[in-house]
Amino acid sequence: MRAGARWVALGLAALAATFWLGMRVGTPGGDERGGARVIVERAPAAPAVVHAVAGVSGLTRDDIRTVVREELARHAQEAAETAQTPEVISTERMEQVKAAVASAHGVISDGVARGVWGERERSALRPQLVQLGQAETREVLMPLFQAINAQRIQLDGPPI
Repeated sequence: MRAGARWVALGLAALAATFWLGMRVGTPGGDERGGARVIVERAPAAPAVVHAVAGVSGLTRDDIRTVVREELARHAQEAAETAQTPEVISTERMEQVKAAVASAHGVISDGVARGVWGERERSALRPQLVQLGQAETREVLMPLFQAINAQRIQLDGPPI
C-alpha cells in the first residue's frame, strides 16, 4: 500500500470511529432520543397598531377607485391616439426594405438549394435582417426554418 493510500485509509477509519463514538455517547445535554422533551410556548405577538394622525383624513376606497379610473381612461386615450396615427414610412425606406427582403430571400434560397447553412450564409443574411421589421423577418426566415425542420439543410453552427 502506498503512503498516500495509507493516509486516506487512516482518515476514513478515524472518521468512522468518530461517528461511532458520537452515536454511543450522545449529546452533552443528555440523550435527545430517550429523554424528556421540553416545549417552550411563547405568547403570540400583538398586531401592529397604526394610529391615524388627528385632523388628517386618508383616501377612501372611492377616492382610489376614481384615481385608478382616471389613469386607465388617460392611458386608453393615449393608446387609441397612437393606434390611429399610422407610422409614415418614406418611399426610400420602403425601397430599402424591399431590397433587403429580396436579398435575404436570395441568400436563403441559395443556402436551401445547396443544402448547407454555414458562416457564409449567416454573415450574408444578418445585415439584411437588421433592416427588416418583425413581419418581414418572419416572412424571410420561414423557408429557412422549414428547411431546417425538414432536415433538408445541414447546419454548420446556429442558423442566424
